[in-house]
Amino acid sequence: MGGLCLLVLALTGAAAQAAAPVEESVGQRNPGEAQRLSELFYQLQLLQQEVRELRGLVEQQSHQIKRMARDQQEQYIDLDRRVAALRSGAPSAAGPMTVKPSSRRLS
Repeated sequence: MGGLCLLVLALTGAAAQAAAPVEESVGQRNPGEAQRLSELFYQLQLLQQEVRELRGLVEQQSHQIKRMARDQQEQYIDLDRRVAALRSGAPSAAGPMTVKPSSRRLS
């Protein structure tokens, strides 16, 4: 995907700077080629939009994974503390284990 991003970035700069002059000069020589360039430029814009959307999803999922890892670590520490308390014979400070339902969605 990194290669695709570099290709899209390279094409973006070149296409944005040269789109109008190239289309005008090619359109004068070959109208069919101007149409193909126009279609390619449109496809490039669609791909750029898709890359932006995918980056947003990756950012959201990265945040969600970090949050889930932190929650899992906290649960593990709590469980470890409870097991250690049971082994030593001391009652758990928190009392019976309660499961706190999460109001967050995992979608």
